[in-house]
Amino acid sequence: MKEKEQTLCHSAVIALGKIKDKSALPTLLNILMQDPSVDIRSQAALALGEIRDKSVLPALLKVLTEYGASEIRINAALALSKIGDTSAKPALLEVMTKDEDANIREAAARALKGMDAFVEVK
Repeated sequence: MKEKEQTLCHSAVIALGKIKDKSALPTLLNILMQDPSVDIRSQAALALGEIRDKSVLPALLKVLTEYGASEIRINAALALSKIGDTSAKPALLEVMTKDEDANIREAAARALKGMDAFVEVK
């Protein structure tokens, strides 16, 4: 993808999150799971968090626990926090205590704190 096209796609993903239209969920989920750009996938995670629909929890949890790119995983944790569904807490706790990446552990801790869970970060 050319830089101009990537910038346009990035801006479109941000806009979809800001308008909070649930009809954008399939498109954003597709981008999150399949776009070749880490930056655009990362923005899709944030946009899904802005829409705050619990139906996207499985995809965000999969990205958080299974996908390698730190930026995407961090934004998946932030999106889970915005959605606020406590069913995500076990996965966030697991990531917070066992993930190799300190930045991802911190993002999981912040996400849990955002869900009003008391977490002591060491």
